[in-house]
Amino acid sequence: MNSIYIALAALFGVAVVVAAAVHVNRTNQKLRNMVRLMRRADVWQRGHNNVLAQIVADDALEDILLGIIVGVEYIKPEMTCSILLLDHTTNTLKVVAAPNLPDFYNQAVDGLPAECEIGSCGMAVTSGQRVIVSDIQTHPAWVEARELAAKAGLASCWSEPIINRRGEVLGTFAIYQKQIAEPSAEDIKLIEESAYLAEIAIERKWALEALRESEERHRKLAQHDSLTGLPNRALFSDRLNQALHYCKRHQRVLAVMLLDLDKFKPVNDQYGHALGDELLKQVAQ
Repeated sequence: MNSIYIALAALFGVAVVVAAAVHVNRTNQKLRNMVRLMRRADVWQRGHNNVLAQIVADDALEDILLGIIVGVEYIKPEMTCSILLLDHTTNTLKVVAAPNLPDFYNQAVDGLPAECEIGSCGMAVTSGQRVIVSDIQTHPAWVEARELAAKAGLASCWSEPIINRRGEVLGTFAIYQKQIAEPSAEDIKLIEESAYLAEIAIERKWALEALRESEERHRKLAQHDSLTGLPNRALFSDRLNQALHYCKRHQRVLAVMLLDLDKFKPVNDQYGHALGDELLKQVAQ
């Protein structure tokens, strides 16, 4: 009888040790996962900060978007990313950053009509919603591009539309994988943050370009005649002063030629100012 109790006690002891070992192993696994996630978050934050620094430094938009992709692919090596921008003049999608996708694939995608629901990105642009395709070969949106994706070794594609504050679609941020895959909650957060970061970069760059164009137009209007486009008196005076200083400094001479348009008033009086304006523009040419 004592031997049975001893055996049971031994089994109980073994069970306790095994349970404790399992618990410790699970705890260690959780800790390892937590450390891994914290390190990944730290790397992503550093990459995020680098991209923000590029935006502030007014780097080229292609370089900024490339920086976003490099950051994602660094913390998720199994992923291959691309960013397409919507060209509103042609209503087509343009590949602006896809460093690790095959050239033949990028060339095939570049210029895809925006209204065409082909592939994950085409659907994301037309719907304005995230599109998750876990298996490219069985999804109806990829019927026309299955062979292309297979040739490129792409099995899944998740595409997030890049949308500004006015609700306008600017482009797409896409993640490809070489195996059939569904995104985790962490992956969804990553693709959302990447698309948001791209939106900030695109909107700021376009706003700066619009501001520069506006400043250039105002500068041109201040120095050129609005009708003929010729330099006006203010610009002429500035250039004349520069020329005079140059001639004085280098002991050179210059001449000023005056071109006058005689008997112009009768043209306005007889044929109207519209035709007079057209005559001035022709003479200016």
